[in-house]
Amino acid sequence: MKKALCGLIALLVCVSCTGCKKGIDYVETVTCLAEPEPTTAENFSPDYTVEEISGYFDYALMKEIADRKQNTVASPLSVKLALNMAAAGAENETEKELLTLFGYENSEEMQADSKSLVAELNRPDGSITVNNSVWIDNDFNDISESYTGGLADVFNAVTFREKLTNKKIVKKLNGWIDEKTNGLIPKMISEPFKDDTVMLLVNALYFKNEWVHEFEPFNKGYTLTFHGTNGDSETAGMYLEYDGIQYAENEFFRSVSLDYKDGSSMKIYLPEMTDENVLDIVENHTPSELAAAMDMEYSEKKVYIRMPRFECEYGNSLKEILEKMGIFYTFKEGFADLDGMLIENSEEQLYISDVIHAAKLECNEKGTEAAAATIAVTGDGEAIQEEPPIVFTVDKPFIYEIKAPSGETLFLGTICGF
Repeated sequence: MKKALCGLIALLVCVSCTGCKKGIDYVETVTCLAEPEPTTAENFSPDYTVEEISGYFDYALMKEIADRKQNTVASPLSVKLALNMAAAGAENETEKELLTLFGYENSEEMQADSKSLVAELNRPDGSITVNNSVWIDNDFNDISESYTGGLADVFNAVTFREKLTNKKIVKKLNGWIDEKTNGLIPKMISEPFKDDTVMLLVNALYFKNEWVHEFEPFNKGYTLTFHGTNGDSETAGMYLEYDGIQYAENEFFRSVSLDYKDGSSMKIYLPEMTDENVLDIVENHTPSELAAAMDMEYSEKKVYIRMPRFECEYGNSLKEILEKMGIFYTFKEGFADLDGMLIENSEEQLYISDVIHAAKLECNEKGTEAAAATIAVTGDGEAIQEEPPIVFTVDKPFIYEIKAPSGETLFLGTICGF
């Protein structure tokens, strides 16, 4: 008997946020039914192979969700951790494509990396938290304790037994996600799951942090004119001038890297050519080219930054996007090999029917004020003329990227207008 394994990802981040809004229904109905086509690997025509995406997943995901009509946000890390939980029970070609997608040579490397990430990102101060869980249907008894035990050890995942087709699952699952995202994703599903759903793999990522150097809000009544893809608009802004901002530029972008108190950072990327739209750069370059363009060498400069406050949210299935990246076996009934999740001699066949991703981000000027020192160097009795600050005005579409202290990309997206 074939059963569906539905991978569900919930995540939220709130950056330097006070009074974030609550109450967004990300997914009206979660459907856990696999598409029958294409029926063979020969009929499968993705935009990329998993080998081409390997090592560049973050930028492939940004490229796929980038939109000229709305602001976007996604968490490559959350997607990776949820699919790594699936990979821990995958075998043969299914395991190979999931591992290759994120650049792993083997399962041992994936598990070591996942365990390290979960440990590193659960910060004592609560600035970042990562929670994983496994929800198994009460009527399905073929999930191996060895598999769930491995998830507990590597991913610190908690296992729940519930009736996934019962309406009570809506309140229970939403409640768990609501708690782990500090109330910012209170309702992710609105209906129970389909009869063939036997298990959910859930990742919740929460981020709340403070700037090292706090921005100042624009004076009351003063706004920033943002030249968006849908025309000009006036929006609330903030500014910062500091001698010690990490700044970089290359043939594609001008960029600043803004530090949070826990060592994380937000990078803002503006197109270097004033007449070029950042969304054109995203659209016209491959994931590997985008990765190279955004791998910049920063140095401390005196920078005057003017930028908008912004917030964005996302909620959708990633199945078609992952298929475009070359994932075939994992989603296909009759092709997927997830036997590593099952007890010995089980006759069940599992496949992942969907991967659902929800994210929200808000960025403003709030944060903890930090002391800073500026050193004026003189020599031979002559004063050195202070250089004027670099002006970095974020008044057109841009890319933003939030990185953990380790360099792992937590969130990535584009802002196209207000």
